[in-house]
Amino acid sequence: MQPAKPTMGWLAVVLAICCTGASAADSGRSDGPTAASVVPVPSIVWRPAADGQRGRRATALAVEPGSERLAIGDEQGVRLGVVGGVLHRVLHRGPVRDLAFLPAGGLLVATERGLYRIDAVGPTAPIAPGPGASARSVRRVAALPGLDSAHAGVFAAATDAGVFVSADGQSWQRLSGNLPAGPATALALRRDHEVVACWTVVGERLWRIDLTVRSGRIEVRAFRRERIAFAGRDRGAVDVVSDLPEADVAVVFPKLIALRNADSTPGSWEIVRPELPAGGELWRLGHGAGLYWLATDRGLLVAGSLRGPWRRASAPVGTSSIQAAVGSAAAIYVAANAGIFGGRVTPALARSAPAPDASAFLRQSSSATASGDRAAAGEPQVGEVHRVAIRYLGLGRDRLEALREGVSRRGWLPIVVLRGDGDWDRSRATDYDQAFLSGETRHLIDIDRDRDNSYGVSLTVSWDLGDIAYEPESIDVSHETREVIELRDDVLDEITQLYFERRRVLAALAASVDLPAADSLQLRLRASELAAGIDAWTGGWFSERLVASTP
Repeated sequence: MQPAKPTMGWLAVVLAICCTGASAADSGRSDGPTAASVVPVPSIVWRPAADGQRGRRATALAVEPGSERLAIGDEQGVRLGVVGGVLHRVLHRGPVRDLAFLPAGGLLVATERGLYRIDAVGPTAPIAPGPGASARSVRRVAALPGLDSAHAGVFAAATDAGVFVSADGQSWQRLSGNLPAGPATALALRRDHEVVACWTVVGERLWRIDLTVRSGRIEVRAFRRERIAFAGRDRGAVDVVSDLPEADVAVVFPKLIALRNADSTPGSWEIVRPELPAGGELWRLGHGAGLYWLATDRGLLVAGSLRGPWRRASAPVGTSSIQAAVGSAAAIYVAANAGIFGGRVTPALARSAPAPDASAFLRQSSSATASGDRAAAGEPQVGEVHRVAIRYLGLGRDRLEALREGVSRRGWLPIVVLRGDGDWDRSRATDYDQAFLSGETRHLIDIDRDRDNSYGVSLTVSWDLGDIAYEPESIDVSHETREVIELRDDVLDEITQLYFERRRVLAALAASVDLPAADSLQLRLRASELAAGIDAWTGGWFSERLVASTP
């Protein structure tokens, strides 16, 4: 007798249980955006935001809300002024690690030698939040305004001696509580009605301290260590950001971002893993000009949503190491190797417009130039550009395979030693003697000269059979292979960014019929600049290929 077959009702119940379990297992984790959640990223035009750097390396940026005053921290101190105007040196103490504008208009400066406050009359004397040299080494600062004139604000400083808070910026107290000893490396403040949440990273661990302000003094209500699932495999947190449009708190790790809202279940975090440039790591997150930005050591990433998709910003900030970045309602300001730039969304491309027809775009072509500023059906595909660049730079697999094959055959090759030697011997002897014969004395001299020359040649052939099983130089070949592969990945990533950024610019030109002449010229120059970058990686092949494909 055969067992009864399960009915469709039971099958539906089993499937529902499996789906419920799968969704529960994936709660709190997001590896990428869904199709419905994808937010397009408009084009950003980058222009110099400050001059007079003269090679100085910016270490911190801050922008004042509303006024667009820009503060730049570097190794020598702080420069302050209006974006695009002349910036004046207001502090000659450095190096500067962090900057924060105060609600009253002042500026809080964190340096290795202490904390400074700059207002209309100039900088104050250095402030030590606590005793000792470690307390004077300030890494991050944050300022939170009060609810109204009757409530004081909250200032916080992350130092090598821990976290210090203040209600007036003058008297500071250390948050000792349950925090471990050691430097605090990240800091963020967020107000939840009467409670101020201080988020900090101490010893690569995330902590939340709830504070209240009473009679001008800050009281600690609770300490709590926050544990983030799925982030334990990554290194410690490097940044904490609060009050973002899509998240109340965001914690940045080198390879991922953890998001949380106030109404989330305690301990529940949403994990976002942006697609990073090859070898790149995250270190700062922010919001500005209606976009989110991520600062990495391989360039700036931008997105319309925290959940992506993330893409590299255009040059010059998309392909160089980001030293500092800050966002405002109008722009994103970035300190890169080439200087300090402000990025604003192109007005003509930010307005809503119907999506261009892809087939019409491929058929469309503008005037062909040597730089390849056009979009035509005969344009080379990105894979072809990759192959030409790899061949031009000598990073193909043929060279690596030749090295491995040569090492594998080396054990069978003999060690040949050819020696030659010679021996030259010279001797000379003289003997003296006397003889008395018949009344006369005779002197006898006997001289001997000997010469002996000998030559020898030897040929030795030997095999080290152990090298057949394991060649010691295979380690060097493996190391060389890894370095070549990493370099090749970086080159391909750079070419991919240049190629598709140029395609986006050309698509924007094709879609914007009524674009102003100045903006159209800017986009065409940008397309030419990107084509020139691809030319540099391909030895001029890209422009030649475009000209050859011109009908």
